[in-house]
Amino acid sequence: MTNGVTSNSYAFDYSADLTIDGAPIAEISGRGQLDVAGEMLGITLTGNAAGLPIDAELRIVGEFFYVQVVDPSTGEPSGWFSVPLDELGQLDPAFLTDAFAQGTGGDFTVDDLGEALEPLLTANPEDFI
Repeated sequence: MTNGVTSNSYAFDYSADLTIDGAPIAEISGRGQLDVAGEMLGITLTGNAAGLPIDAELRIVGEFFYVQVVDPSTGEPSGWFSVPLDELGQLDPAFLTDAFAQGTGGDFTVDDLGEALEPLLTANPEDFI
């Protein structure tokens, strides 16, 4: 890389408007931090998804994925849910649905989660670099 700087940690701010077939499904923004040496990625999400407010934090630390959401009606965090990364692909969608349902007062369904996450899971990171 020419005129580049090598670092073991990075911080970033982001915002995204996600659509499916032209229909908006989520408007999110937040901050992130990547620590390559410490094997940690943390991302905050605020905005709305599937018409519901969302305030969450996602982390990958070592070999584990963590998620915590904040209930918009009380402002209280749900507590951290965790799963080993190697089990994430085999995970029952109820894991994340439970976390998000607590943070949205129970109004978030598996279908809502699938619609909200599908564009993120199929995105090619190289398209944004």
